[in-house]
Amino acid sequence: MHTRTVFFISDGTGITAETFGNAILAQFEFKPRHVRLPFIDSVDKAHQVVRQVNHTAEVEGRKPIVFTTLVNVEILQVIEVGCKGMLLDMFGT
Repeated sequence: MHTRTVFFISDGTGITAETFGNAILAQFEFKPRHVRLPFIDSVDKAHQVVRQVNHTAEVEGRKPIVFTTLVNVEILQVIEVGCKGMLLDMFGT
């Protein structure tokens, strides 16, 4: 069973993103390496997240899965535009 990095990004605690994400991940056969990034509540923090996700993608040679529950549109756009992960915006549907 292979491992894949999964990021849970939130402007709160990250529990909602992780709960939704785990429900989806349970449908697939791989071992997720969970990285919860809570309290992403500024554009500066969003840029740090983008760097971390993109570094992971580069090191692992595959796109990490990224679940978000961000409410602030400006912060979400930083991640949507710059992130090299497979982005699943849980509130964007």
